Amino acid sequence: MRPLLRLRYRCSVSRTLPYCVHARSNQKLHEQIQDSSISEAERVVGYPTSFLNLRWLLSDEIANIAFHLRKLLGTNHPLLSIARDVILNNEKPSWSLIVLLVAKAGGHNTFFADIDEDKTAGDRFGTGKSSLSVCFFRIVKAVCILAPRFIFWPAQRETVKREFRKTAGIDGIVGAVDVKSDRSDGRRAGGATLIKRNLKFAGVLHSQRIVGEVTEMIRTSNSLHKGLITINDNNNDVLSMKIGNKVALLSGDYLLSSSYEQLARIRNHDLNELMSSAFKDLTENEFIGPRDRDNKPLPHKPEPENKELHIPNEFGITTSNFKHFLGHAKSEWILRSTLGGASLLGKACKGVLLLAGHHEDFQMNGYLLGKYLALCLEATRDYNSVFSDRNISPISAPVLFYLQRYPKFYSTFQQLINSENKFDDGDMRSKLQQSPALSDTILLQNELCEKTLSVLESFRNCDAKIALQNIVHSVKLHV
Repeated sequence: MRPLLRLRYRCSVSRTLPYCVHARSNQKLHEQIQDSSISEAERVVGYPTSFLNLRWLLSDEIANIAFHLRKLLGTNHPLLSIARDVILNNEKPSWSLIVLLVAKAGGHNTFFADIDEDKTAGDRFGTGKSSLSVCFFRIVKAVCILAPRFIFWPAQRETVKREFRKTAGIDGIVGAVDVKSDRSDGRRAGGATLIKRNLKFAGVLHSQRIVGEVTEMIRTSNSLHKGLITINDNNNDVLSMKIGNKVALLSGDYLLSSSYEQLARIRNHDLNELMSSAFKDLTENEFIGPRDRDNKPLPHKPEPENKELHIPNEFGITTSNFKHFLGHAKSEWILRSTLGGASLLGKACKGVLLLAGHHEDFQMNGYLLGKYLALCLEATRDYNSVFSDRNISPISAPVLFYLQRYPKFYSTFQQLINSENKFDDGDMRSKLQQSPALSDTILLQNELCEKTLSVLESFRNCDAKIALQNIVHSVKLHV
């Protein structure tokens, strides 16, 4: 596969033009490059990476959630915007895509049964979709012609035979027979054929695909739970707001419980412990720093002396004290973003390498790759939110860097603690667009991109590795 054309553009700050002019002039180009890299990555994986496929959309639980969401139309409950982003897949690239790319780039470090690999028919036979469709109809036709010569109904089931012939239009069929001959180049273990193939170029395991889906489901459930709001009795839509909170809570719980049910079916204790610790990190993130009345996070008061403190690469299953990291812009943002999602993606990437039989050092590379890439994408979203109609988070990187440079502005956030006032990002947006906090954000994002590319060097050269590199280059900001 040829790597995508890496178009580099400069978003430098001129003496006469503000930040927003340069950012807006390159926004469309930036989005086109990113969409191209994601489309190419999805082609490498070979199938849709979102859990919102027919298997989920046709379930009764999802249908009930959609039914109750209709009751919220016309209200301003945040669950509607969250559901829209999930359905439209506005958060690109999806984390399940990244997890499967890491799984494919890592390959297998041991033998697996051929049936364990999650391959499409086109991948198994090296055939395109159009050619495969023609072959499929030919096979069905051949089976219909040849089957009556070899498969016969028992004499005592003539009634069933006639009904089957009348319904299906096929005479003499008793059922489907699945015969799999043993291959001469394989060995058998536990009733399955193990193929002596090149492990470096092995496909994605079925269990690895489950981890990819589960990662996206846990992330979505966390977003739904964040849609809960505090309801005032003076609100005219009290009933609708209560319904919205119930739907956000129960739908998030449903996705979360389904996620760990899928993980339990893999029957791997180490993987269960790993993903459970990721959920512990998401929970701990909700108890860091001050909060407003709606329990939305607010930045910590900036410390007089800004320090770049070392944050552990990975948090285990025990709780930690993070208080000394707060108040330092860069360290606080990395801590919040790691616990708030980057740890989940990192441990999911580590988990798929664990399932492939890799050693612990290489598993750690997978964790660092997922963590740094998630932080890189988060910094990119924080930067882009300043120039779009999206709400600016009070704990985004530009806001934290701005408070570090202008600590007197923190009084605005102090007024939001235990107050009915809400954060107004209109004034904040204009201040950020003219401040050097955006340059600090770009430098942070570039540092994370370089760390991601550095970890990627430990993976073998393949299409999946090139796809990951293209994703990093497509989101990288330039000063």
